[in-house]
Amino acid sequence: MRCLVLGGTGRIGSTFLAACVQRGLSHLGTYHRFVEADLDPIELRDSDSIRGLIAEYEPDAIVYAAPAGIDGAVTGVLAAAKETGSKLVYFSGDGVFGECCSARRENDPLKPIGELARLQAADERAIREQLPEAHLIVRTSRVYGGVHRSEPAKFIRRELAKGQTWAADAVRSTMPTYAPDLAEVTLDLLKHRQIGTFHVVGPERHTDFSFARMIAHVAHLDADLIEPLTEEGDTRPTQVWLDRFKVRSLFGANALRPVGAALRLMREEQGQLLPLRIAA
Repeated sequence: MRCLVLGGTGRIGSTFLAACVQRGLSHLGTYHRFVEADLDPIELRDSDSIRGLIAEYEPDAIVYAAPAGIDGAVTGVLAAAKETGSKLVYFSGDGVFGECCSARRENDPLKPIGELARLQAADERAIREQLPEAHLIVRTSRVYGGVHRSEPAKFIRRELAKGQTWAADAVRSTMPTYAPDLAEVTLDLLKHRQIGTFHVVGPERHTDFSFARMIAHVAHLDADLIEPLTEEGDTRPTQVWLDRFKVRSLFGANALRPVGAALRLMREEQGQLLPLRIAA
């Protein structure tokens, strides 16, 4: 399987490329602003460049891991995917359902809150209409971990280790998703020739406040340095809840790690670095 990853410098894209390397899959990643030696430069607004790259590389899967809202990007990728017969993988978000008082399944009506969610919902509709039998829409939530240079959990851990306080939203909840698990499940969906929409999210719901406290506990740092913050505004929903039955039925209940297990794995993979403790 040949994978073309558009947006290979982002958190999802970079981790997806690392998963391809680990599996020995042919892959090519692209960058726009942040130069990476192993990636190809591309301007996603330039549909001719996109079509030329896809026609030359002939990928089995085009993985759109770039941000939503780039003018004409998804339109150009869709046109190229239809020409080459490639499957399109699109990463969407948890805000497309708006406020969730119960778990939302993949085919439930969309009621996006916030500009990002509205853009993602529009991209989803276009993809379903134009590639009805050759798309994979992966909805996820608060992605952390992986190989990205600005990984949020590591940054919070460093700040706490220096004795710095950390203010975190204690109102809005997400479903934190470990990036390597997200990449592996997505590759498995491609491997098993799945099409349609799938919720690939972690098994727990957390506010940013409770997520940060988990980081502190796993790293043996002072959780009281984390201060609750109440966010205001309507840029994203307060409560998100994506039903996981579809992915669990395919890959089992343990396909995506809970936060504690993922954070412990991240700690172990940091080359035996011992956490810095706060002096009494």
